[in-house]
Amino acid sequence: MAMIVVATTASNASELAAECEAAIIEQLTAPSTFRLVAFDERAVPLTADDWLSLDLHNRLSVAAVDAAYAAGILRPVAFIARVRYEALNAFGVPIRSEVLCALPTETGLAAPVDASSLILARPGSIEAMLLEHLMSRSGPG
Repeated sequence: MAMIVVATTASNASELAAECEAAIIEQLTAPSTFRLVAFDERAVPLTADDWLSLDLHNRLSVAAVDAAYAAGILRPVAFIARVRYEALNAFGVPIRSEVLCALPTETGLAAPVDASSLILARPGSIEAMLLEHLMSRSGPG
């Protein structure tokens, strides 16, 4: 799955919401028809194994993550959002779809969104299944 670089477009929503919406809109055939239906955002504490699972580029070694986690240097949290939207497809037919969007952070502190770390996952993908699992583990948002 490719990482998507986007720019913040909404000032009245969370920065993650704005980044997710912008990334979705960028991929649509008819971007001007985008309409947000629902948005659910959660902060989910991650284990070392969760953190490694979200390292889609395999930049990290298991030993380094385990050592950082044990030393208290790594206290990762993923900010995960479920975005439901409507838009017109290529045939002009309205469709309703959903995307899971995540921003893993090493310290759990809310920080400006690093768009290169943004994960977009469509239903049915391995990334979406992992994010669904993490969201269900966190309880209601």
